[in-house]
Amino acid sequence: MGIINCLVLIVCILVSFVSQSYEEVEIIGISPNGPKVSEERNAPFSGTFINERKIKNSKQDDSTRLLATEVPGISTNSVQNGVFQDDLIYRGYAASPLVGVPQGLSVLVNGFRMNEPLGDELFWEIIPLQSMKGIGFISGGSPLYGLNALGGAVSYRLKTGLDFTDYELTGLTGSWGRNSTGLEAGYTNPTRNFGILMNYKFYDENSWREASPSDYHSMYLNAAYESQKFDLNVGYIHGNSELTGNGVVPAGLLALERDAIFTAPDVKSAISNMIFLESNIFLENDDRIELGGFFRLSNSKSFNGDSSELSLCNFSGGQGILIEGLKPNFFNLGLSLDQVCGPANIFGARNPDELEAALESNIGIEFDLDEVDDDEISGTGRLSDQAINNQSDKKQNSYGIRLHWFSDLEIQSIKAKNLVGAEWYEGRTRFSSLTELANIDPFTRSTEGLGLGTFLNEESTVVATTTNSSSIFLSSLIETENGWTTSIGGRYNYSNVHIRDKSGVRPELDGSHKFSRFNPEIGVSYALSANQSVYIRYSEASRIPTPIELSCNEDTFRVAREFAIARGDDPEDIDFECRLPNAFVADPPLEQVVSKNRETGYRIQKGRQLLEMNFFHNDVYQDILFQSTGRGTGLFGNIDKTRRVGGELKYLFINDFLRFSSSYIYLEPTFEDNFLVVSPNHPRADSAGRVAVVKGDMMTGISKHQAKVNLDLYESSRIPISIRTQYFSGQFLRGDESNDLAKTDDFINVDLLIKIKFTKESNAYLQINNLFDSKYESFGLIGEDPRSVLSNLSGDDFRYVSAGAPRGAWVGFSYRY
Repeated sequence: MGIINCLVLIVCILVSFVSQSYEEVEIIGISPNGPKVSEERNAPFSGTFINERKIKNSKQDDSTRLLATEVPGISTNSVQNGVFQDDLIYRGYAASPLVGVPQGLSVLVNGFRMNEPLGDELFWEIIPLQSMKGIGFISGGSPLYGLNALGGAVSYRLKTGLDFTDYELTGLTGSWGRNSTGLEAGYTNPTRNFGILMNYKFYDENSWREASPSDYHSMYLNAAYESQKFDLNVGYIHGNSELTGNGVVPAGLLALERDAIFTAPDVKSAISNMIFLESNIFLENDDRIELGGFFRLSNSKSFNGDSSELSLCNFSGGQGILIEGLKPNFFNLGLSLDQVCGPANIFGARNPDELEAALESNIGIEFDLDEVDDDEISGTGRLSDQAINNQSDKKQNSYGIRLHWFSDLEIQSIKAKNLVGAEWYEGRTRFSSLTELANIDPFTRSTEGLGLGTFLNEESTVVATTTNSSSIFLSSLIETENGWTTSIGGRYNYSNVHIRDKSGVRPELDGSHKFSRFNPEIGVSYALSANQSVYIRYSEASRIPTPIELSCNEDTFRVAREFAIARGDDPEDIDFECRLPNAFVADPPLEQVVSKNRETGYRIQKGRQLLEMNFFHNDVYQDILFQSTGRGTGLFGNIDKTRRVGGELKYLFINDFLRFSSSYIYLEPTFEDNFLVVSPNHPRADSAGRVAVVKGDMMTGISKHQAKVNLDLYESSRIPISIRTQYFSGQFLRGDESNDLAKTDDFINVDLLIKIKFTKESNAYLQINNLFDSKYESFGLIGEDPRSVLSNLSGDDFRYVSAGAPRGAWVGFSYRY
């Protein structure tokens, strides 16, 4: 808490405002590309804008890292612990590249939806940060930014062919074998009404962790034309990546080796191509019609080597058999596998049923053992209980169109800026997955090249999904001369989700769902004086359950068991979990998620200083919770109500040699219902693998306190220096929704950037992340017994954590001509 007290003290000391002109600020619109307030201090909402200059000066490749350092209240969770694979978190809402993370932030590029259709997941690496003209973030649920904007929206705006007319070459090299190069070139005709732009970026690194290389290529092309009657903007984005994120590791292993991995590989390769078109038709009285459309094709494959929950038993001394249900408690017996289920096992058991009875009667531990029959496997028939390879293939198409009409109206002292729009979006996915038995290298703990060619049939899936959404919306921004500004609007969404089995053997996967809702928004601000104002805002936003969520929840397994009985199968063989993203089962409905947001704030701007504080109260109804049953398994369920209550404080001070900005957020994210949550690896779980959550328990994976201090020294000098400091308090582990266990530790991270300017646009720089080499963990969850892979670790420590990267240093350059 020391840094928080210091931050508050600094703010109090510096609130003696000086009288100088405040720097120009670009205002965020109340909707993507929509009306903007005349002055930032009059905005009836809270937001942050990062302009092109700040993006370039940050020298960042990853937009999530840029947002986490520059936007108050934003943090990241490194679940995969790999580059471009962080979850972006704001007030407990997430935007994530992982299938299975409930997505509560809307992410748009030029107003076009970037969430993929299967699980609303994102490919951060294909968003070309180096080509950005600006990034806007608006806090609180905003219906006008579309589905998923429960907690806010990130709106990226790309440069056009008319925004850049030079050539620029960039490069970087340094720690962990990280290298990147970039080239940007632009051309405009002599009359400057037509231009083209090209930007290419290459990035690769070996990573600070073992066996975790990553690389990507991205390219952005744009052509733009402007005239007095209309404009046209056509863009193409290409991304090709292979990212390794070997995930969390047992806390006991991390204590021995901070760069260690638990199992490997965990690789995601993706190729994405997106084309978009925008055109404004200019009418009389500054009215205009905007037309837009996009098409995106994304193909991705994942390969994940993981520990196996199966046990290879050999009761007769002949061909072994695979048994489910023995491993979870096997390590507590203090016996070898041969002693438990070998030819001369100490129980005299000749098959799984006899072993189950003997274990319960002799040891007093209840087991539910099940043999994997011959018809449940295919391929070579070679068996192993060491590991599995989860392999998936996703082909996703997304496309949409929009029509916006903008009009300005002025009646005496009232000015109104209006937007009426309609949008249509559709996403199609073809998803297939396989689970292969594998051996594992005892030294590298990798399954690469060790697959046996034997597949578990029940884990295989071939499914097609279609999600489409139509919406109409309107917004009006009304400003009066007596200091009142009002924004009012709403959006009606109508959505369909269809899931179809394509294997021909699992018709229970088929399902269709419809969702509809109107979400309103109203905000009012009042200028108390020429330099201070207050505002109040109420908004609602929603998101629909994704196909992956609809296919993996508690009711899912009830339906799946009913189909098993109808087929004559044993319903107890249905696993009460999904292995993400490699599992689909039957398709009962989940409810759509609705957030109701209230926010009030105060701003004072005088000279070159700005102070803003706000308080928020967000209730989310039918929130979808991912219930973790292991490192890569779990299921989804609706929670009647969750709540996020807190406040933010922001301060900015600028003079001729210093730019100082600071922020602090206090957040209480709580469950507002009593319920049982699935968490079988929790030390206090009941016999059914559940723990009790009571109203008021904190949500997991979220820091209660966050503070940021950014310092830019001598910006106009030849050697400017930037320091970024972040503080995050500890968070409860995923799987500990009952708050019974200790949080992760608080931590502070400091980054340093020193530049040497050769010309106004050309420079070299030194970048140091984690300057003081802090040892910290940014995320944690409750996982399975680690002794299935590393027998020397303690079975009492069920915590898996994500280690923060150690100190790293890079040198780079930017040359423009």
